[in-house]
Amino acid sequence: MKSLRTIIGSTNVVGPKVICCVFAVVFAICTPVGRRRAKTIWRTAPLSCSIAQHAFGTSIVVVRTSSEIVVAADSMLVWLTDDGRRWTVPICKIRQAGSVFFAIGGASGNDSSGYDPFRIAVDACSLGTNMMDKISRFETLVHSHLSNEFAAIVKDKVLGKAGFEPRGVFFVVAFFGVEGRTMQLHIREWRAQQDENGTVTAVPNWIYDCPGKDCKYADDPSYRQIIPLAANKEAIEYRDTHRNEMASSDTVSIARRLVKVAMDAHPDFIGEPTAVLRLHASGAEWVGAKGPCLAVQPHTSPAPQLSKSANRRKSRRRR
Repeated sequence: MKSLRTIIGSTNVVGPKVICCVFAVVFAICTPVGRRRAKTIWRTAPLSCSIAQHAFGTSIVVVRTSSEIVVAADSMLVWLTDDGRRWTVPICKIRQAGSVFFAIGGASGNDSSGYDPFRIAVDACSLGTNMMDKISRFETLVHSHLSNEFAAIVKDKVLGKAGFEPRGVFFVVAFFGVEGRTMQLHIREWRAQQDENGTVTAVPNWIYDCPGKDCKYADDPSYRQIIPLAANKEAIEYRDTHRNEMASSDTVSIARRLVKVAMDAHPDFIGEPTAVLRLHASGAEWVGAKGPCLAVQPHTSPAPQLSKSANRRKSRRRR
């Protein structure tokens, strides 16, 4: 049976609200005081559990070269409530659904509406014949959810109560994988837009496709494209002002470093450990500590299998 910590870490939007209600019910049934006050608890628990709860994930960094794609993400999911409360849970932001991997940041869930982009991504990846078709299905499925979620966040001033401006409401997802022998990386970002009548909608803010228009120097082994995602202003500034370090360091070190820069700037919203996934033409492998990514996610395929080269390294260590 899973521990409570495991359940929290391996779920997305069904967590805080369910835990609140479960504790209320257990207290009511299993304690003398609870049994005497069962009617009172029954009346008050639904009220305390009905507050809208919004989840946010913050730091993701992608490094693409001609031979690999490295994705790093922190492991903190922040829950904010309409009444200004805040708490964090560990979560794996890099997931796998069949042959497709994805990483999600920004507005990552709503405990009241059931909005769950991780589940939507898994559902989209279960359909379609190729990655672009799966991404198109995801865009269709997620759009209305995002508009509703963005509108609720702005209306209830959830980010403002946590020290963020409403214009900072966003959602980003990076899909990556291998089709044939070709590595693919596709990024989609939405931002909240408010018109003169106060209506808030989710609008596409950035689209990245490789193969496609964004595949700069795809065949140049010396070129690396470094892409901080999910409101990583500090990571972008660090990348642009430390070009020598970005050119001389290996891809995993770059990804880890930029997540750490964002973590140092926003310790209340970005937290250890940093999970790193390296994808190349022959497979994928976790690099270093996996944190919450160690556990198999409840509605995705198991964590990516080690490549043949990684298995050989493990075999040599055992000898």
